[in-house]
Amino acid sequence: MSIPSRFFVVTMLLVFSAISAFAADGCYVFLSVPEPRIYYVQQPGSTGTPVQFFQGSPFYNVNCPAGASTATTHPVITGDATTPRMNCWAEKYRGTNFNNSGNYIYNGYLVSYTFMPCPIDDYIVIVIIGMAGAGVVRLRRKNLA
Repeated sequence: MSIPSRFFVVTMLLVFSAISAFAADGCYVFLSVPEPRIYYVQQPGSTGTPVQFFQGSPFYNVNCPAGASTATTHPVITGDATTPRMNCWAEKYRGTNFNNSGNYIYNGYLVSYTFMPCPIDDYIVIVIIGMAGAGVVRLRRKNLA
């Protein structure tokens, strides 16, 4: 392996390990919502089971938006936050008492998550064609020599 390729491999390993260094817990909700999401702001005073999260606060969409580039990140679930799996609720309607379960209608479960860049699915065909072309050029040069 040449020095430039070793440098590239080491650089990529460092970049990907830095990306996955952040980890947090949140409430993963996938039913009754337009797309799966993670609520990450826990409601004060909700230390019991299940844990409640605010719906009105920001949340992360689990899926990458259409047309996203690798500069866009999205949360990736790395596993359950607790063993055994613990349920959680996300608030849909603001109530006066957080123990009133009628206010919390989005059911989910606690997960650990980290952020990853969106995949480059739109460019895979172009990358494969480019790699195949480079392979053909290299093989032809080798056969001519």
